[in-house]
Order: sequence, then structure tokens, then C-alpha cells
Amino acid sequence: MSIQLCSHSKPTNSEVYDQIRNLGCVPPSADNDGRYKNMAAFVDRYSISLSLRPVDFTNDYLFVPDNHHYVDVLQPRVNNKQDREEQIDTILEDLKSTGKLKKLPWVMETPEGLLATISGYGRRAALKKAEMTEHVIVVDCTLREAHELAQLSNPRTAEDVWPVTEHDIIASYRQTALFFLEDKEWTASFTKEQEKELSSYLKEKISNHHIQFRSNHTRLGNIVNKIIENFRLNKQYLRPVALSEKSDERDKLIDAQYKEYFPKNSWDTSKPYSNVFQFFSSAETFANTKQSLDTVYEDQKNNDLYNGKKELHIVQWIKSKQGNVLKSTVDKKVESLLKDYRSLNINARRVNDYNIRPAKRLFIPSTFADYPSRCFEWDMQINDFVEKFKNQA
Repeated sequence: MSIQLCSHSKPTNSEVYDQIRNLGCVPPSADNDGRYKNMAAFVDRYSISLSLRPVDFTNDYLFVPDNHHYVDVLQPRVNNKQDREEQIDTILEDLKSTGKLKKLPWVMETPEGLLATISGYGRRAALKKAEMTEHVIVVDCTLREAHELAQLSNPRTAEDVWPVTEHDIIASYRQTALFFLEDKEWTASFTKEQEKELSSYLKEKISNHHIQFRSNHTRLGNIVNKIIENFRLNKQYLRPVALSEKSDERDKLIDAQYKEYFPKNSWDTSKPYSNVFQFFSSAETFANTKQSLDTVYEDQKNNDLYNGKKELHIVQWIKSKQGNVLKSTVDKKVESLLKDYRSLNINARRVNDYNIRPAKRLFIPSTFADYPSRCFEWDMQINDFVEKFKNQA
């Protein structure tokens, strides 16, 4: 069904809601879900304009990449895709039976002209799987206003199939605290009085959004304390990219980062290469990685790798199940991986008894916002990895 625009170029929000009804969808202002009514009330209260836009959800380039700053600000969950396949499949079943979403995703446009999701990550994933073009609600607002809308979209309800967790709240409201500190022009080393003011502000924001904390002051206090601890101890916390290492998008993210070091090379584990074997690991322990790698060598179809006719290139994906993680912890993990792979490459039994060639390339993609990817190549003369830098000839 086509949308009938009014004679003037920019419709009012009420007219946009009528357009949504004409599409066969539920306008936020009339949604039985109180979260969307609160979002509609927020945009009306602050005179924020809405519009509709059809989007081809198979085109990832219309959206900001997963490691974009806007995702860090707007993502209200620690990981919006991992372990959500059941929910996404449920949305897909509804799409098959009705051919239409009842609730449209909310997005904002970045200065680069890309779309950043405010609400509806699961619906966006389902629409992509269904290879559909669907309308989205485009919000003409500031990043801070979009952050508030994202918060309003995620309080727990009785219908939730994937309730928000305390880890999600800690990760998300850390950004709320950052905005507060920017407004106050406070440094991370704030005073006790400033800390008390920040604590009160966060308690009010969280309890307004999440009613389960209004009567549980101890639990709310513990959550706020964990948020403030990030600043109190002047520790730098990193947030995982909103992408599972098991998703279809994994190699796309790796390939984009990989090309910053090797513009003429691609990373695609589904494609056989004549002179390279690409090995991916996201194992939590190096012992598990080594076991998987040994299984690859033992497979007769990989004789070219075993005989040294193919180079071994490795991508090591670092993940965190607990959400935000200290930068120092990730730094230590990188150094530990380097040490482990170095030891594996020079292991006397592997080299002398089995004649296994050393891994030639080790690539550690950026799996945390604001944390760089790292790339290392093996130097046979010094028997060690040497770091390669972006755009290095």
C-alpha cells in the first residue's frame, strides 16, 4: 500500500501515525505496549519530527557498521544479536503469515547519511533474513534524544521474550552517565559531592524507566555503584561490538578491517584459496584453539596446509560474555594470545617431528568499540611475530 503524503512537504507526527495505519501497522501512539506510547509522548513533548522511509534491509551499507560510535550510544543491550535467534525466528514466522510487521523499527540518520537503529534490532535482523523492504520510522533528533528513546524502548514488560538484564542496564546507563558528566563539565576524578549527585541522577533515570527497581533500593544502588565505579577508579571500559562471532555478518566485519592492512586480500572462510588456509577461532581458552587447529591438520583434505603448500592465516576473535570489559583485560588477552601462538610456532615437536610450518599471519579484529584491530606476521629470521600496521607497504 502506498503512503499518501499531505500537500505540505513535511507531515506532522499525527499525519505520520495515519500513514503507519495505512501501511497496516500499529502507530506508536496507539500501541498497547506502553514503551512505544512513552516514545511517542517523548517526541511530542520535545517537538521531535517523525517521518517514514522504505528501506531495503538486505543492504547493510544503508546502516552504520556495528563498531560505529552511534551503536555504542544507542545500543541498550550488551549484545543485541547473540542468543536471539529464537526471537528472530518468531518474527520471521509472523512475517511469513502476515507479510507485514505490526511495529516498525525506529532509526535516526547520522551526519554521514547512514541509518542508526534506535529500536527494533530483532525486527531489523528478521527483515534482513526475509530479504524484505519495509518502512522505518525516522526520528529527526539529536544523538542524546535518540539515546533517551532507546532507553524508553527497553524496560521489561510481561510480553518480553528477551528481558533486559542488569548487565544491559549497567552498559547502557554508563553512556547516560557520560552525557551527564559532559553537561556538568566534570572530570572522571570527581568529588564525593559530585559522585552523590551523579548517583541520584542515575537512580532517578533507571527507576523511571525500569519500575522493578523502584521498590528495590539495594539492587538499584548496586547497579548504580557498578556504573559509577567505571569513572571512580578511572578505568577504561570497552563495550563489545553488537555482533555475534556465530552470525552471518562475522566475516564481513573481519574482511572490512582486514583490508585496512591487506587491501588486495579478502577474509572469507567459506571460500577455498589456492595458497592460503584461513582459520578462525573464538575459543575461550588457547587449549581449545590448539585442539581445533590440530583437527584441521589431521584432516587429509588439508594436506596442502600440512605440507606447507598453503600458508596458515589465523583470525582470533576476542569476546566477552559479561558485556563491558576493562581495556587492560583485553590488552592482556592480546599479549597472552601472542605468547601462545609464538610458542606454538616454535614448538620443537611440531616443527622437528611433524614438520608443521608456523602460522604466517595472526589477525585480531576489533571486537570492542574504540579498541583497534591488531595484525601480526611471522618473521622466520627472528622466530617471532612482527606487528603490521594499517596501510603499511
